[in-house]
Amino acid sequence: MIKKEDQSELVGQIIDIFEDFLEDHNIDLANEERDEDIDDAAIIYGSDYGQLQEELLELLKAWRIID
Repeated sequence: MIKKEDQSELVGQIIDIFEDFLEDHNIDLANEERDEDIDDAAIIYGSDYGQLQEELLELLKAWRIID
């Protein structure tokens, strides 16, 4: 079981895997919240990141990987 204080880090690392995948395939997502002027701005950003985070946490809870 993953400790409560480590859950955000776990989910963040999972999202980073998808971020790297998108970057490796030159895929960019339209996101009005992202600052396009920053060269290395994250692809998964703002509310998109929050939505993925929530859904991953629910999935991990359903599989009893986290509380």
